[in-house]
Amino acid sequence: MIISHRHKFIFIKPKKVGGTSIEIALSKFCGGGDVLTPISTKDEAKRAGLGFATAQNYHKQLGEYSFRQLWRRTFTLHKAKKFYNHMPASMIRDAVPEQVWEEYLKVSVVRSPYERAVSRYFWGQDGEAPAESFQSFLMANLDVLDENRRITHIDGVSAVDQWVQFEDMDAGLRELGARLGFGDELAELMRGIHAKKGVRPKKASAASLFEGFDEGLEKVQELCSEDLAEWGYELR
Repeated sequence: MIISHRHKFIFIKPKKVGGTSIEIALSKFCGGGDVLTPISTKDEAKRAGLGFATAQNYHKQLGEYSFRQLWRRTFTLHKAKKFYNHMPASMIRDAVPEQVWEEYLKVSVVRSPYERAVSRYFWGQDGEAPAESFQSFLMANLDVLDENRRITHIDGVSAVDQWVQFEDMDAGLRELGARLGFGDELAELMRGIHAKKGVRPKKASAASLFEGFDEGLEKVQELCSEDLAEWGYELR
């Protein structure tokens, strides 16, 4: 996630929506006083290699430590985090001054729940075929279907001012860039950034994995009804 005081925006980062690539691109516009939470070692190296701002300002100040955290810091030098990757909007709101939350543009990304489910299935496999079937995975991990709304919404209400739709990423980033004063540069940067690419096989379409999986389709329609209605997502 990112909190840019320089450009007055907060990037609320959901899962499996191309968020890391967007995060890297947005880092180009961040200054020394902005908050950027850590990403993977590989992606952090990519961000540094591009000359963009890297993880910074995400730890708590000593005055914000609990007694337990202060004890741990004293004896282990462990620094407590104030902000972290995929941090829910509700927690970001509670961690920043009220004026920052009210005045800054809250930005996030939305993607078809069918596609997100498939991406979550293949995530963390290191190029290997998953050990369990998609059906078994999804029914055992139904929380992945609505996890992003728990990140981007507060008490069921969207905390986001500017959405970028994964399926129309270029147009969304051009609109966001225009709003933040970056012009088309943000969208152009994204063309050269492919964080976490190659995890999911190219032939693994949502339509093929959900084929004959009526129970899974019913769960998507039940748990993702708001996204399906708001964005008109269909199984493709």
